[in-house]
Amino acid sequence: MLSVNQWPAVLLLLAGAAAPAAAQGPMVTLEEAIARALRTQPSVVQARGGVGVSHAARRQAVGSWLPSITGTSAFAKTGDTRFNIFTATQSRVPFTNQYTAGLTTQLEVFDGFRRVSQGKAASALVSSADAVLVNQQFQVILQTKQAFFNALAAGELAEVTRA
Repeated sequence: MLSVNQWPAVLLLLAGAAAPAAAQGPMVTLEEAIARALRTQPSVVQARGGVGVSHAARRQAVGSWLPSITGTSAFAKTGDTRFNIFTATQSRVPFTNQYTAGLTTQLEVFDGFRRVSQGKAASALVSSADAVLVNQQFQVILQTKQAFFNALAAGELAEVTRA
């Protein structure tokens, strides 16, 4: 079964085979057709995306073993004018700057083997995504070769008919 992306190449090959030699357009080799199909076939592009997502999930699972670090900082400027009721005068309290900073780390020591199972699941997803990509690539290569050789056969039949 030919995909939508392969029909233009097949039609180009068929038109080139049926046309006279002087009017032929650019010819596509089998290797070029396979390379183009692998670059543009939606199922292969989707499978490549799945591989990227599964690798990100594995990195996230590995990251769950690392401690989380939180940093905080604050700045306050304080000062005021105070009224003294005994002397009935106002006094000014000088402004002061206060800086605070903190660093907190947290590490979950035991989680009931949740992180271990998440790591194994993420590795299994990576293997599965890699297998899906290889399968899609082989399917596209097969479809492209079939379309290419069908177009060559049609061109040969056209030459036999002309002869």
